[in-house]
Amino acid sequence: MLYEAIFLAIIAGWIAKGKILNLTHLKLYHIWLVFAAFIMQTGMEYLGSRGIQYVYDYRMVLYGFSYLLLFIFLWINRHLPGNILLALGFVLNFLVIMFNGGAMPVQLEGLDPAYVTMLQNNELPTYRILESSTTLPWLADVLINPWPIGKAFSIGDVFISIGIFWLVFKTMRQPSLSAKVISVRRLKL
Repeated sequence: MLYEAIFLAIIAGWIAKGKILNLTHLKLYHIWLVFAAFIMQTGMEYLGSRGIQYVYDYRMVLYGFSYLLLFIFLWINRHLPGNILLALGFVLNFLVIMFNGGAMPVQLEGLDPAYVTMLQNNELPTYRILESSTTLPWLADVLINPWPIGKAFSIGDVFISIGIFWLVFKTMRQPSLSAKVISVRRLKL
């Protein structure tokens, strides 16, 4: 969903006469925190799918730490447009993951069959099948995007995507630095 949100934001920003070059002026402080969290979560997925039991045993701690890094990044960059929506989405995902043993519950109906098989074989340590015992099931990956293949996402993912969309759109719509300089020069003192 993130790629779609970024793509749609760029298209919407362009239609609204925004400038894609404004994205190069976006000030993201301590971006390494996001990359570290991404590497941790991707590493958990990779190592867990290779049968490394450590990932299953400590996934709550690992997930908790990766989300801590994301929350620190959001706090440092709280000036950014869309930050509240991003934070809300991450909090919702964090809650459902932590209340379900460190794995995001996923609804099977409508998913790509290969993904369903992986879930049923417990090959994805950061995901689990949505069951009647799932805590906070409405926050789990219960929304299905059938195109191009069935993928599940959560309401937290929706908020994250809207936050990303707003960040990109608002950044593109900001007056560029050169426009600000020109407007100051036109002032008659």
